[in-house]
Amino acid sequence: MKNKVENPKVFISYAWGSKDYQDKVLSFATSLMQDGIDVLFDKWNLKEGNDTYAFMEKSVTDESVTNVLLLLDPVYEEKANSKQGGVGTETQIISPEVYNKTEQTKILPVVFERKEDGSIPKPVYLRQTLHFDLSVDDKYDDEYQRLVKRLYGVEIYKKPEIGNKPDWVEKDIDATVAKRVTKYDVIRKLTSENDRKVRFKEEVNSLKSILLKYEFSRENGEQITMYDELQTVKNDYLSLFLTLPYAPQSIDCLADSFESIYFELNKKRPSGIEIKLTLLHELFIYLVAICYKHDMYSELGYMLNRSYYSGKYRNELENFTVFYHHNDLLDRAICERDNKKYLSGTASYWMDKIAPEACTKDEFVFADILCYNVSIFIHKEYKDWYWFPITYVYRGNEIESPFRRFSIGLKSKEKLDKAALLFGFDKADALIARFKDIKEDRDLVRSFENIRYPASFDSPDNVFHFVAMDELGTKK
Repeated sequence: MKNKVENPKVFISYAWGSKDYQDKVLSFATSLMQDGIDVLFDKWNLKEGNDTYAFMEKSVTDESVTNVLLLLDPVYEEKANSKQGGVGTETQIISPEVYNKTEQTKILPVVFERKEDGSIPKPVYLRQTLHFDLSVDDKYDDEYQRLVKRLYGVEIYKKPEIGNKPDWVEKDIDATVAKRVTKYDVIRKLTSENDRKVRFKEEVNSLKSILLKYEFSRENGEQITMYDELQTVKNDYLSLFLTLPYAPQSIDCLADSFESIYFELNKKRPSGIEIKLTLLHELFIYLVAICYKHDMYSELGYMLNRSYYSGKYRNELENFTVFYHHNDLLDRAICERDNKKYLSGTASYWMDKIAPEACTKDEFVFADILCYNVSIFIHKEYKDWYWFPITYVYRGNEIESPFRRFSIGLKSKEKLDKAALLFGFDKADALIARFKDIKEDRDLVRSFENIRYPASFDSPDNVFHFVAMDELGTKK
């Protein structure tokens, strides 16, 4: 790691060109001075009668000079290669530093102007060196800041701490999974927040295109076979979701993508639409589970509380329940295959095919039930319809239910504040007020008991089962 430089001092080597070019160099040197960097510059430090060679040699070799900046343009390249003028002299002084030192960090090439064809003018002795680029107006500010950080000895790309050996190293893993892990792991390793968001968006758009254009090899009612085919797409999505904690600001493009997929499928009604909508339903639950597991409350709250354009006549804007899809054909196909009367064949399939690298079965069921509870709080206009958590019968023992722990946790002020974000409120007081409104609507509360599978005695968990209004936020 490079040491921090408290008082950077630089020497600027450049070629005298047009007056405009010299003014540009002067402006650059002035900016450095204003940013606390002492600059040795011929226009300021070289006076009439001074020995120019001695000035150049001292400026390059002086130990108090922390960096030498070579401002590259076509004239500089020509004079350096032909050893002409002051640049030629400086080249003879500087080139041994570059050639003879394995880890030279003092000489920094800075591209100041490009050639007419857009190529970078570099003297022969600098061809293999990395450079800073101030020749593109749109990127000048970012690159200038990068240069200044380098002059102060601040790490531009900080090397991350070495992690632990991944679990999958010791496991049998097919080439497809290995490729997927490697592909999306790139997002985690990018150091720039903006770069992570750009890469994440590219991958989201790529997966959207794959899902929308996917053509099944077999159809004609082969619901299970078709859903099996989409498992590769599902796994790619889950691998990408797992990088979301490294690019949380990308949640908006993910929400936009879900919205776009739903709209496109319902607009074009392609073959296999039922299967694709079922996958979208499943992916949404996984996304909720992953966000919650990584404490991404505000991002999850955004997904659950924004509007989605459905394109449906007179009901164009809907909430997240638009992604709930009941696939009766898949339900029946799985029941017939297994010769069992599942309450939901789709839920049974999801449990059998759970992706443990994304979440556990308990976490998946919890996410499904959480969606149901959020829908209770945000559904004011449509009291006859909520998100129905088809996996709730797999929640196990109620005493050990993750949603029970979540609900009882609302007695804690800290946890209530976080939960408020999930339910679409900025403050806990607003959540408590909504809690009270629902609790006082007896018809509404009574209707919760009727939200269940027809053949089941149990209803899905809701927060009103486990915590009273006067207990909310009363604990530390």
